[in-house]
Amino acid sequence: MKSFMHLMIILFCTVFSIIVHGQNSKTDTEIALFLKDNGNLSTLHYPKSVIRFYTQNNFEYAWVNVEQKSDQPEIAMLLLEYSYRSGLSLSDYHWGAISLRKLRELRNTPAEINQKEKAVFDIVMTDAFITYINHLHFGKYNPSYNASYIDTNYIDGFRSDDVLLYASNCSITMKEL
Repeated sequence: MKSFMHLMIILFCTVFSIIVHGQNSKTDTEIALFLKDNGNLSTLHYPKSVIRFYTQNNFEYAWVNVEQKSDQPEIAMLLLEYSYRSGLSLSDYHWGAISLRKLRELRNTPAEINQKEKAVFDIVMTDAFITYINHLHFGKYNPSYNASYIDTNYIDGFRSDDVLLYASNCSITMKEL
């Protein structure tokens, strides 16, 4: 299982190796506003993990940054799309709210347009990946740990938001694999 998690970390490092920093404060505000609303948070599977992720990421986009000229967010979507290969269900990862088409549409829209829509998409996609990481690590149905417990605690030194943040700051390239 550890070797599988190491492989997943390497994949995530590859997927998230380019995150552009220095976005405008409007972006920061939209993400922060969404994360302060309990109604919005109730739609997320792991709200505390998502908040920790964006706090560590300075409330910047992780996925729909217009200035990011990279395939990594699209490759990340493909990881979710092929979740069935790990025995998981795509419907568990907000697939009704996120899609490759929607990602491309939002990434091709100027930064100042649709800030709220971009922030919501980015946050929901982050929650989808945190959920995916937790399902890979703990299993989807774990009799010892429910989602709330996983969201709140470090379990044997593991938190999915840390894994995602580490991967987003990683600089491994496809050539290095």
